Amino acid sequence: MKIEDSLKEYLTSRMERQTDIKIKNLQRAPQGGSRECYTFTLEWRGKEALETGHFVLRRDPDSSLLESDRETEFRVLESLKDSGVHVPRVYWLEKGGTVLERPFMIMEQIIGEVTPFFQLISPDDAALRNGRIDATVRELATLHNVDWRKCGLDFLGVPENATAFAERQVAHWEKEFRQVKLDAQPILTEAFLWLRDHIPQAKRLALLHGDFKTDNLLFDGPEVKGLLDWEMAAIGDPVADIAWFCLDRWSVDGLCCGLVEREAFIEKWQEFSGLEADDAAMLFWTVFSNVKLAMIHLRGGYSFVTKATRDIRMAYPPFENIRLLKNLCDLIK
Repeated sequence: MKIEDSLKEYLTSRMERQTDIKIKNLQRAPQGGSRECYTFTLEWRGKEALETGHFVLRRDPDSSLLESDRETEFRVLESLKDSGVHVPRVYWLEKGGTVLERPFMIMEQIIGEVTPFFQLISPDDAALRNGRIDATVRELATLHNVDWRKCGLDFLGVPENATAFAERQVAHWEKEFRQVKLDAQPILTEAFLWLRDHIPQAKRLALLHGDFKTDNLLFDGPEVKGLLDWEMAAIGDPVADIAWFCLDRWSVDGLCCGLVEREAFIEKWQEFSGLEADDAAMLFWTVFSNVKLAMIHLRGGYSFVTKATRDIRMAYPPFENIRLLKNLCDLIK
């Protein structure tokens, strides 16, 4: 059965009070290394009139750059619906593979513009650039000030002390490293040793996005409309999100994500959030961010080489590690 037919059958079973359900313009979105994303328009007849809505289907791929749990992402989005963070509304979650062969979730499609991290906003459009800088930093500051206990997000795991989050992150990715490395990786080996010797004390625990950068934000002009892709959400040191956004891999002409100078971004975040990113924590999480991205790349290459996937995109990222490994040499020398 085609995916559209299976999806319609599923939605019909879930929308028992609606009739004449029709799926239109179902199409695979090109983005997404950890989920298959499909957008579609849904029509149905309610009590009085014909209604429409725009939705996103996020289905697990056969293999991925990132191993993550779709139930965790669903619960995070559900918990944040009244938090002030711009997240899509989620509707249905299927943890099995009987409907569409693999687990999936269905959520609201937020209509907005995606700005890839490698795309510069024209310097001639100062109002748009400055507006997006402020909106981006405010979104992250709002996220980091979410009362995650009140939102019921402690299911993500609450670190028991100021170093536990960093220690667990290093241990997690080092275990992944042992599983997926295909050859000797002396620089990454050295980087893990450095990380274990430089664990910082988190000044405060916050809700983290884990992949905060401009290509996971939807804009309407200068305003943020949506923050997407929550697979790596966690409770931990907010400086980790700052360092990830400022990663050299996302920089264009010296601008983080093609948008803002590093120091200006950090200063604005500190101003808007009331939190602090000290130099030692920034260095640790910058080294960690390079290691984490290198590991995501290695996972993709491992999946392709071991034939867990035929997606050629999974084979490409390991070549990008040359730049990341050079950055690591410069950072930990």
